Amino acid sequence: MIHPATLKESGTRLIISGDQFKRLIKKPQAVLWNRDGMYALVPLARIKNAITRLDDRNNYREAVGRAPKYTLEFAWGETLEIPPETGKALEKDG
Repeated sequence: MIHPATLKESGTRLIISGDQFKRLIKKPQAVLWNRDGMYALVPLARIKNAITRLDDRNNYREAVGRAPKYTLEFAWGETLEIPPETGKALEKDG
């Protein structure tokens, strides 16, 4: 089984930046979101689509003279919520 990257964020939006962003761009993988004991998955397909959209937006931004952005953002409602027991098991295995 391919383990997801585990990220912790208390809010309803998961913003991925910095080293986590660089790792996902280099090697996309699903994300396990731990939100204060509630768990959800951001599927690999959604991560890849977000990277593609970001690339397209950054190409446009550069074409009009604006700085590119280096963050991925997901809302809790866009995820696949999973039972806490499953999330904890995935978190320990990863």
